[in-house]
Amino acid sequence: MGKEILENNTSNGVIRNKINNNFSDLFQALSLDRFSGKTMLVAGDSITESNFRASSNWHDYLKDWLNLGSVVNEARSGSGLIKVSNTTPNMVTRVDSWDNTVDYVAIMGNMNDGVYPTTNTGVPVGSLGDMYPSQETVYGAAAYIITTTINRMPLVPIVWISSTPRASTSDLGLDYGTNGWFIDYLNALKDVCNYYNVPFLDLYNESGLRPFNATHNATYFSSTPNPNGDGIHPNAAGQEIMARKILPFFLQNL
Repeated sequence: MGKEILENNTSNGVIRNKINNNFSDLFQALSLDRFSGKTMLVAGDSITESNFRASSNWHDYLKDWLNLGSVVNEARSGSGLIKVSNTTPNMVTRVDSWDNTVDYVAIMGNMNDGVYPTTNTGVPVGSLGDMYPSQETVYGAAAYIITTTINRMPLVPIVWISSTPRASTSDLGLDYGTNGWFIDYLNALKDVCNYYNVPFLDLYNESGLRPFNATHNATYFSSTPNPNGDGIHPNAAGQEIMARKILPFFLQNL
């Protein structure tokens, strides 16, 4: 009797392990399969825009890994949520024209609002409850972009990804680290996203990118015009690091 119970328990244990392993494989397959053929809109600045700095951007990797049908790239180099670069319109004026037939929306960034300020002090941070255009603040702009997107695409999942750190120093101070000026902007974005229940990924603190290190900069931020790295724009290798952080975030929140 004891031997029979032992054999049954052993057999059950093997079967249980097979079921668990198969379930994990099935869950992973289903998680990825739901993205197949879908369309994602990405918004942001030069780090998300497809340009000479990277042969592949983070969304290119994700398009391949998730088998997305297409990516609508709405990013514009130099722009911020409010800040305008030359003839590039800011995000608050572009959001009304975003393709509202997409399946997902991923918004990234806003460091340009402070690094290249429209005033000597950058865009004001403001406070929760601000709304553009009445309040031209980080809080107000983020709230306007999110509410406009929700109103135009009420059933489309939306996520927000923060800017990655930069090795430079702007008029506001360091562009990286917990003592950097962007922390206030970062917290503002988190507050607004939490208020509207929009998942938020903090790549400023958690990307693993360290452009302030010379070797890291040359490896992950170099391009033909800047072989030693520009400390701002990740190349294809740096974009892949970003994409590997973004992938589980997408799987969990989209």
